[in-house]
Amino acid sequence: CTLSQPSGPDKRPRRDKCRLRVGYVSSDFREHPVGYIMLHTLEHHSRDRVEVFVYAINPDNGSPMRNEIEKVAEHFVDINHMSPRQAAERIRADYVDILVNLNGYTLTARNGIFVHQPAPIQVMHQGYAATMGADYVQYMVADAASAPLSYVDHFTEKLVLMPHQLLPANHRHLHGTMSPLHRPLPPRSKYKLPADGFVFCSFNTPYKLDPVIFGTWLAILRRVPGSVLWVQASGEVRPLLLAQAAAAGVQTSRVMFLPWLEDDEHLLAKGLCQLFLDTPNYNAHVTGNDVLWAGVPLLTVPAEKMGGRIASSLVATLSQSLADELVVRSYREYEDRAVALARNQTRWGVLRKGLLESVQTSPLFDMQLYVRELERAWYAIWELHAAGAPPQHIHLVPSNA
Repeated sequence: CTLSQPSGPDKRPRRDKCRLRVGYVSSDFREHPVGYIMLHTLEHHSRDRVEVFVYAINPDNGSPMRNEIEKVAEHFVDINHMSPRQAAERIRADYVDILVNLNGYTLTARNGIFVHQPAPIQVMHQGYAATMGADYVQYMVADAASAPLSYVDHFTEKLVLMPHQLLPANHRHLHGTMSPLHRPLPPRSKYKLPADGFVFCSFNTPYKLDPVIFGTWLAILRRVPGSVLWVQASGEVRPLLLAQAAAAGVQTSRVMFLPWLEDDEHLLAKGLCQLFLDTPNYNAHVTGNDVLWAGVPLLTVPAEKMGGRIASSLVATLSQSLADELVVRSYREYEDRAVALARNQTRWGVLRKGLLESVQTSPLFDMQLYVRELERAWYAIWELHAAGAPPQHIHLVPSNA
């Protein structure tokens, strides 16, 4: 048994002196990106080192994902019907050491549970890419690209910087053969894309758009004759985008819309895109992992906020050479780089080849490695607490270093 015991004011009795008790609280244990990530996180947790409690604050919708998470979790507790105080008392009775908030300030969150401090250490992770600004959350999990230590003043929490990336990707498990490496791409005609011409895309949800970035995309189209922009947008948003295109002198037929596709098909369809144009104010997160897995280079310019820096983390985790090409410093450089890649097919081809090679070996798509590193993070936090030290920033280095 290697688990340190608290020497400070935390004198709660421990039922298990050899395993760290970690609780995950979320309303997204369902068909949701967090649900998919957590399913495979739970599968890879070491039961020799960590005892995991899953606290669901969403109603049971009977979905396959909910059922799978219930099966794989060592302890699954539905606290949806409880008041914040009752839920906190239940968690406290489980003697959880580290309680992880997977919602933050998102829809259906239950942050009132955390106000009661049911665990000695409380952490923000995954579901919300910003500070909680709350003294009842001691840590936030991040990485050096999404939250560099030079930005610590943006957070009330202490940062735990993962050695590779903040946002894991379980595509090897879920979509092992759904990539251009294993299957031919569908014909462009299936999605009404032009037979020739460069295909730019952005499959981020429309609320991430702003006039500056959409104007930049239209400027790129004007500079690359015959190119199209393939986006994802609901019916009510489409006329607005087309009107902006027309006002900017771009033929509306060059702005095209991705139809709704089933889980596996959408990855192969997205592989028809040649360059993904990211939204700087709030990046592609899980969508970014999708397009990278599909072999699509992702162009981004990091913003100051954490939510606007995660795409650069994804690209840098794949390889530094890719980041040198795809992570730029300004909107002007963003526009020029997109145009340069579209005009130079040899340069684009080398970039895409390097991307497809990196996808197979990069830590970005290694869920098992990610969970091992996450357990290292939980233990590092706990060791500080057990020694009676206050929370402090933690920067993990790769375990094989």
